Amino acid sequence: MQILVTMLVVALAAAGAKPKPKTIPTKDGMALRLTGTDPVMRDRHWRFPPAGGPRVIVVKTLVCVSDKGAVTGVDILQSSGDMDSDRVVIGAASNWTFKPYVLKKKPAPFCFEKQFGP
Repeated sequence: MQILVTMLVVALAAAGAKPKPKTIPTKDGMALRLTGTDPVMRDRHWRFPPAGGPRVIVVKTLVCVSDKGAVTGVDILQSSGDMDSDRVVIGAASNWTFKPYVLKKKPAPFCFEKQFGP
């Protein structure tokens, strides 16, 4: 099994593919954030607010950051069910900046899951 994994890593390196960034715990990723705030999610972000009063808005994301601290991607893992709310989250997280994540004494790209909402 170890040989197969090693062969795969060598093949990917030869093809110019970069390894996937390390996924770190949410609290560690957020501790590295230098700038930016969480968006405030309110009913006004719902295009069609649900009947019966306010609805809790939750969006789960995967935020990926370069070795220089810039956000390289924000993927929706669980949508709020409303595209406008999801866009607010993506827009806010895309503008964050981070301290470098250090792996083996070198800055390295990383990802972490972040839930917006309660």
